[in-house]
Amino acid sequence: MQDYKEIIKNYIKDKKRLKHSISTGLYMQKNAKLFEIDEEKAYIAGLLHDIGKELSKEEIINLALDFEKRNIYEIKHFSFKKRHSFLLHGVASAEIMIRDLGITDTDILIASICHTTGGINLSLLAKYTFLSDFCEPLRDFKEAKIIHKYLVKEKNFNKAYFYTYNYVIRHLLKREVEICVESIDGYNEALRLLM
Repeated sequence: MQDYKEIIKNYIKDKKRLKHSISTGLYMQKNAKLFEIDEEKAYIAGLLHDIGKELSKEEIINLALDFEKRNIYEIKHFSFKKRHSFLLHGVASAEIMIRDLGITDTDILIASICHTTGGINLSLLAKYTFLSDFCEPLRDFKEAKIIHKYLVKEKNFNKAYFYTYNYVIRHLLKREVEICVESIDGYNEALRLLM
């Protein structure tokens, strides 16, 4: 397995974000077997999910447009995400993975694309990346610890997945900002998985 830890330092300069990326990769790798998720893919998805986050708004949008031209995966609500370009950093990260790192595994690419908003009909790896980004060990807020407990202690993936949406959406409502429809759809689907 190629180790990308040194490579990501070319893209992620913020020390806190770098530690978060490494922690997410290691966390996902460590707990992947609990849910029959490929450990190597989990590590790569977690490690590289934010590789495009520090780019400018224009760079993020241009990389997202380049990715969209590849017709690998439909970027839903693209015009909404362009208005809130940070929502496209996962898409920019996927394009960097292809262009600069030679990663073509669609499961890893889609996990990166969906880690910010979530969505519907996602693979297990994409769901796992979405919730692990929220609850990896360096996230020291109360809700992250609750999600970690659901995931690792209770081994209840669907509960952890649903409550990640629950907490993310509550946080966005409290801030009174627009919420991507993809997150609402993901919330509804995750709720149905608990019923």
